[in-house]
Amino acid sequence: MSSRSSRSSSSADPPPTLLTLTPIAPTLLPSPTDSAATQAAFFKSLLASAAALHSTLSPPLWRPARTFRPSAPTTGPIPEIATFRTKRGDTHWVARRSHHTSPPFSVFAAGLLHNHARQEVEYVPSVEHVQALVEYDAALAGVEAGVYEVTHRMPWPLWKRVFRVLVVAGEGYCVSVPVKAEEVKGRVRGVYVAVEKVIEGEGGVVEWTVATAAEAGGWIPAWVQRLVMPGTVAKDVGAFLEWAGGSKKAV
Repeated sequence: MSSRSSRSSSSADPPPTLLTLTPIAPTLLPSPTDSAATQAAFFKSLLASAAALHSTLSPPLWRPARTFRPSAPTTGPIPEIATFRTKRGDTHWVARRSHHTSPPFSVFAAGLLHNHARQEVEYVPSVEHVQALVEYDAALAGVEAGVYEVTHRMPWPLWKRVFRVLVVAGEGYCVSVPVKAEEVKGRVRGVYVAVEKVIEGEGGVVEWTVATAAEAGGWIPAWVQRLVMPGTVAKDVGAFLEWAGGSKKAV
């Protein structure tokens, strides 16, 4: 993917349907050489869409699903992980919410809101490889942002999944949206969209929420994917807590 864009610099705002499973065309992304105003306008608009979605994360718009607890060892009280479901248009979404008294907010911020894509390979067991295709200058963009190719391992005999995503972190959010890409031989290309939020509340309690939708592609039936999604997103909590409290602790 070229770091240049044929998009006019006057079209600063992302399309209103960006938080969907429809991949955005690379030509609609800002170029790293665009003006600071153009880049900041695009990314700020995307974060505003994320904030609007996050504000809906409660009944009746989201139906409660299962409640989980991390299976991995943690350094503090084991949090409950509440999961929820909703449908936006034709897309099924899953969300989770957990509250943490440890580690401190600074560790969550360092691990989830900075170098997000690069660090996921450290704590998400299924992530095999992350390749940076485009990275934006935070001083110009006003946020951390980049386009990444992320490869996930799958249980045998399924082929590995490859996702191309724009990842934007700022204002307490980390947002991932799919980017259109060519097929990869020997891999299945999937798509996902995610809105992640980390908040430090009263008494230093950290609230961590994620809302996501995904299509893994290939021969996995959609109903199977929907069935396992709450458990899949809940597992990431334990994996992160184990990583943050261990020798690979975020710094």
